[in-house]
Amino acid sequence: AGVKVEKGEETVEEKSAKKKKKKKKKAKETTPMVPEKDMSGVLDAIFRTVTSSKAPDGRLRSKRFMSLPLKKDYPDYFAQSFLPISLRTVRKRLDKHRYKKREAKFFHDMRQVFQNNMEFFGEGSEYYEDARVLEEQLINTYDRMVGPVPPIPTPKSARSREG
Repeated sequence: AGVKVEKGEETVEEKSAKKKKKKKKKAKETTPMVPEKDMSGVLDAIFRTVTSSKAPDGRLRSKRFMSLPLKKDYPDYFAQSFLPISLRTVRKRLDKHRYKKREAKFFHDMRQVFQNNMEFFGEGSEYYEDARVLEEQLINTYDRMVGPVPPIPTPKSARSREG
């Protein structure tokens, strides 16, 4: 019933099994350092690391990004083309496990906080410098604890203009 095989030759089934093993091995090599399951604890640790960063003068760099700027003080902030988000919003989403298996979404939300402020306040401002340092810390911490940072998605507003 079976095909006669010379000694040292592989059957089709054996070749197929070897291919599957190679695929599994390759998949293991490309997966992040953290298993793909509940990432809440890791993301919380990244959030705490980034938000506890202090400037040389001892102030907490993240404090000014915990809430959105007041509309009465910065009306133009909300008229910009970016998505307003604060670190408090990210914290609430973490607490509600909204990022449980969506570490890329967490990364993009955190990065959006810093990008918004760098874009609005501009180079040379203390806001810009704090946002730049925190974004750099986010990238380095995420890379160390989760794996390579996810690519930046194209904003919906940019896609609609391209079309």
